[in-house]
Amino acid sequence: VNGTKVKVFLLLGQSNMEGSGHVSHLKQLAKESPDFYKYWDKTANDFSTRSDVRITSNREFGEAADLSVGYGFENPKDKFGPEIGFGWTMQDELQEEQILIIKCAKGGTHLGVEWQSPRMKQFNPDGYSTPGGRSFPQKKYGEMWDMTLTMVWDVVMDPMKYLPGVETIDGIEIAGVVFFQGWNDAFHDGLRNDYQNNLRYFITDILSTFGRTNEKPLPVIIGELGQEGDTPTIEKVEKIKMSQKIAIRELNRKNVVLAKTSPYVYNGAPDLDEGIHHYWGHADTIISIGTAFGQATLWAMGYTEAPTPRPSRAPSISSLPTASLPPSASPSNFPTELPTELPTKLPTKLPTELPTE
Repeated sequence: VNGTKVKVFLLLGQSNMEGSGHVSHLKQLAKESPDFYKYWDKTANDFSTRSDVRITSNREFGEAADLSVGYGFENPKDKFGPEIGFGWTMQDELQEEQILIIKCAKGGTHLGVEWQSPRMKQFNPDGYSTPGGRSFPQKKYGEMWDMTLTMVWDVVMDPMKYLPGVETIDGIEIAGVVFFQGWNDAFHDGLRNDYQNNLRYFITDILSTFGRTNEKPLPVIIGELGQEGDTPTIEKVEKIKMSQKIAIRELNRKNVVLAKTSPYVYNGAPDLDEGIHHYWGHADTIISIGTAFGQATLWAMGYTEAPTPRPSRAPSISSLPTASLPPSASPSNFPTELPTELPTKLPTKLPTELPTE
C-alpha cells in the first residue's frame, strides 16, 4: 500500500484495559450468536484477524501484530481486552486508513502513582503512602506515563517496524486516547480523595503532550468505572465514578468524553471465576465496552453517528440494553460554547458534587 495514512490510538489503563474477557467465552459466542460471527474465521477455524488494525503492547514492546485476541491480563493468550471491540468499530468507519493501537496497561496501577503526569507531580510533590503507612517507591511514580511516552516515541521514529505491510506512509497521527482505570485508587483514601484533581491534570497533560490544533482537538475518552452495573453498592467506587464525571464536566471540552461501561455488566452465567472488579470476565461485556470506547472516539472525532450498533448479548443472555451512542457522548450533554485554549492553571479545589443544572 503506497501513501498510507496511519492513525494511532492509545489504549491506557490498568487490568481492565489489559482485559479479562475470556477467549473461551468469545469462541462460544462467535459460534452461536450472529452478533459475534465476525470474530471467528470459519475457514481458518480460528479467531479473525484484521491486518488493517495493528496492535502493540507494553508486554511485547517493539513488536506488533494484526488485531486479534491474546492481549489480555495475566494469561494474555487466554484473555482479551477492549481493543477488539474498539479496533473493529474504528476500522469499520475509517476504512481507507491504517490503524495502529498502542496498548499500554498494567494491572494494579494507580492514577496518582504509576500514571502520575507532570501536573500531578506539581499538585502533590510528596506523593502517597501505602495502606500500611509506607510510601510508594519513588521509581513507581510516573512509570506508566513514561512507558507510554517511550512507546509513542518508538512508533513515531520507526513506524515501519510496526507496519511491515506498508511501503510508504502519508502522515502518522495520534488520533485518540482512551483511559480505563480507577479501581485501585478507589480503595486508597488519599488517592480516592484526589482522583478528581488527578484526572483533570492527567487529561490536561494528555492534551498538551499528544494534542493537535484546536481546529482538530484530540479525542480523550475516559472509561467509566462501571463494574457494579446498574445497582451501585460500593461507596468508594461510586466516589471515583463521581470524580470522573466532575473532572470531565469541569474541563468543559467537547473532545473529552466519559464512555459508560455499566450498562453492559451482568452477574450470571457463565461463571468465569473473575469477580466483579474484572467485569466477571464475560466476553460480551468486554466487546461491548470496547465498542462503546470506539463509538465515543468517533463522536469526538466529528462523526455524528456510530458506524455499527454495539453487539447484544448472546441469545441466552438477552437483557443487554439496545445500544446506541454512549449517553455521555450525546451532543446535548455538551455546552455550545467551548473554550479555545486549555487552562494554564487548574484550581486545586473543585466541587464535590455535580451541579444540578
